[in-house]
Amino acid sequence: MALKKGFLTPEISSLNISKKRFIIGIALWLFFSLVFYSLLCLIREGFRLTTVTDYCNIWMFSEDEIFFYNIIFAFVSTIFAQSILMVYLIQMPRNAHQKRRFRRSDIFNDHTFYSWNFISWFSKIGIAYGIWVGSAGASFYYSFSFYPKYNYVFVLLIMVLFLSSWNSFLRIFKRKAYKWFLLSMLSVSVVSFALANMNIIDHNLHNEKILKQNPFYNYQVDRVESKIYSSYERRDLVGDIYLVYPKGKTKNNKPLVLIENEEINMGQLKNALENYRCSWDKADRRLITMNMIIHKDLPMSFVNRVKFQMSSAGLYRLSYSVIPTNMPKAKDYPFPVGFNIRIPNLGDGPYPKSNFDQWYENAKIDKIQYVIRQIDTAHCSFNDSIIKTASLYELFYNTINQEPDYLFLYYINENLSFESYFEIISIFRQVIIDLKEEYSLNIFGKHYQDLDWDQRKEMRNKYPARIIELSPEMITYLKAE
Repeated sequence: MALKKGFLTPEISSLNISKKRFIIGIALWLFFSLVFYSLLCLIREGFRLTTVTDYCNIWMFSEDEIFFYNIIFAFVSTIFAQSILMVYLIQMPRNAHQKRRFRRSDIFNDHTFYSWNFISWFSKIGIAYGIWVGSAGASFYYSFSFYPKYNYVFVLLIMVLFLSSWNSFLRIFKRKAYKWFLLSMLSVSVVSFALANMNIIDHNLHNEKILKQNPFYNYQVDRVESKIYSSYERRDLVGDIYLVYPKGKTKNNKPLVLIENEEINMGQLKNALENYRCSWDKADRRLITMNMIIHKDLPMSFVNRVKFQMSSAGLYRLSYSVIPTNMPKAKDYPFPVGFNIRIPNLGDGPYPKSNFDQWYENAKIDKIQYVIRQIDTAHCSFNDSIIKTASLYELFYNTINQEPDYLFLYYINENLSFESYFEIISIFRQVIIDLKEEYSLNIFGKHYQDLDWDQRKEMRNKYPARIIELSPEMITYLKAE
């Protein structure tokens, strides 16, 4: 009798898998797929809840991003459950022949190793990812995302996992296993897409519970962007005050002041600020920094009134909350950095008015004064000469180099927005930073940030930031007897 081609290749039917065992195995496969998928979704949500910050921010996913991760979790779950199914189907019966036992043993050991190797690999990747995110801080998810830029990594991962699960079958049964390989691929895909459409956890419910305490989601807070900012040395000495618009159209809304999520009327603001200041220990009150989260379109008339009330309450260390220019997407995340300024302290001491008058007069002694008035968003007056705002950098740079004893008097235009005001002081601060950097490289041969404390002190004395902001409230205060 002629031999048929491939007669040496064993048939899959030689494994003698009963119909009952096959049906039970399919049921177990579906059950474990659902269990593993639910577990992965639970891990994702638990990891997401660890990103909740003091400002009630949480790592949020878009609907497309959630569905993509659901697909990945579903494929991982069904492939891993399929490996358990194969182990169950080919467990060696005691009366099996030696030849069949060898084949079963080969497949059994391969899938057992595959399962535990996957668990080990997945755990290591998860721990490494957790350490990476933890060391980067809560702002990590605003600066990095796997989706959609790196979604191909997950696609390749799924392909490798699935092909690895069929190594032993394809090696032993060769072409005769392709039919089952394709059937498995189809089954895994169908079940995975079915699972991905199941929302095991209501992530929107968690979002609503947390974000309802977040002013960024309850009010309009669109901050300015800046490449100049510094971090807070002690977060426990930082207080937050929000200058925002209510939800809705900005033109028809009046700006609001929020302290500890409570709206404060302008008439009650000074008392509220004084009570807020007294919540710190007396020894720490002079070190308090007020982090001002300001909508960039707010008129400076409103901002100046708030700043004057803060000055009257003895809160003179301010920091404008900004969005780092390298993270423009993080509009709803208050990074622990800000643009630091100081205003006169009108609240401490028995004679704050006389103390301020003396400080103001001393600041002008032996100084060459330059008056800056902001006309509109594109023009300023510099000692009564109209110039473009874009040319202020060069003017500041040349003036400070030529006149070391300079003093800029900046008269704030209350009709313009906070963003326009911030542009002026940002340009001035950038000039000071650049001058210090140039001098540091020329004299010390290293960057300013690498200098020691004494060298930095020398730099501060060489290029002090002499600019006095004069709002109508401050001018009226100076003229008062």
